[in-house]
Amino acid sequence: MIYGAKLTFKPNISQIYYLYEKNDESLMLSLVSPKEWGPCPIQEIYSMREITSEHTWTEI
Repeated sequence: MIYGAKLTFKPNISQIYYLYEKNDESLMLSLVSPKEWGPCPIQEIYSMREITSEHTWTEI
């Protein structure tokens, strides 16, 4: 699921990211937490993820 998400940046190791489904049903990975959003095009929050030094994603 995360590999199908739209990325507009290069993920950094040990950084926490948030996986969202937008209203148009596309997936988006973001640095912005759900609490930081104002009005936004988010339909559903899937999970918090972290990229590891092995370049794999783990759910937090």
